[in-house]
Amino acid sequence: MSLILGHRGLSTTHLENSLDAFRAALAAGMDGFELDVQPTRDGVCLVLHDETLERTSGISERR
Repeated sequence: MSLILGHRGLSTTHLENSLDAFRAALAAGMDGFELDVQPTRDGVCLVLHDETLERTSGISERR
């Protein structure tokens, strides 16, 4: 049996790793989705692929 998974949700049409992308992947009939987690300096986990926010938000400053 094969599973069909959305990469970071349905990231071809929605913001990757967002609730909208996850919901869209399931609504499109995918069996599930893959997501990424990055820890912040203070130990909080974020659903985010990159180590910085630069690519997805344009923010290049590390805090």
